[in-house]
Amino acid sequence: MYFKAAITFLLTSATAFANEEAFTPHRITYDALRADPLHTENASILIDSLSQEGIISVTGIPGFRKTKRDLMIHLHACLMDQGDNVSKDIFQDGTIRRTMATVTLPGAGAQLVDYANHGAALSESCQTFNGYLDTFRNRVDEATAAFAGRLSFEMGSSLPTPLMSTKDGAHVFQDIKEVVASGEHLEHFHSYQKAKVDGNGMRAQKETIGLHTDQGFFISFSPGLVVSSHKDKRAPDLSQPLVESEDFHIENSNGRRHLVKFSAEDDLVFMMGDGVNQ
Repeated sequence: MYFKAAITFLLTSATAFANEEAFTPHRITYDALRADPLHTENASILIDSLSQEGIISVTGIPGFRKTKRDLMIHLHACLMDQGDNVSKDIFQDGTIRRTMATVTLPGAGAQLVDYANHGAALSESCQTFNGYLDTFRNRVDEATAAFAGRLSFEMGSSLPTPLMSTKDGAHVFQDIKEVVASGEHLEHFHSYQKAKVDGNGMRAQKETIGLHTDQGFFISFSPGLVVSSHKDKRAPDLSQPLVESEDFHIENSNGRRHLVKFSAEDDLVFMMGDGVNQ
């Protein structure tokens, strides 16, 4: 048993690929992911989908949908409140990406977010964002552990035991679950501020981020949420509807490009990276 290909993906700031077929990810519930596979009718809920397209969506994580929305609503404002001290990238289509990063370490657990305005009190937006952060990270960590455990079971005897070891041979990892539990989990919080429209009311028909394959074994992410801001570009304008982003594209194992159709039920998405091929 093997994974056919790691998935590649891109982000766009406009519907530049109107002829693409829409792709809906295979969805599984959080309860199904955590259920004892020895006592379920379908013991293989991950492999079929992952070996074909390398991506699945987990739904129904308890309390997660509201937490992630509340957190995402205030993310951009928090980043803006930190001014030029946060990491900022400007892409070829003019889209600005701002980022805060942290990490969860084996043994040491979740590390604090290093807010850029050192020594200053957190802004109201950052305080609100920070209030949801622990719950958000805990739910992601629990779902990631469940995903790794289920994947370890389903691949079973298809992988060698032990699966890998450190370079010095001092420690061995029996399976995928142990590899994931023993690794560093990098965590990035991004906001994408779309490019301004031109005189004709159109955005540039360019890719924001080109097709690429993540270097890790897999990544987990919450699909993007479009949040309008007030004229000051900081505080969220909650009078406008919150909608799921529609600018995430993948190239599947047959080399065809698709626009991924996420919805509010897609709590957490797992996508295989180039580490699969390693």
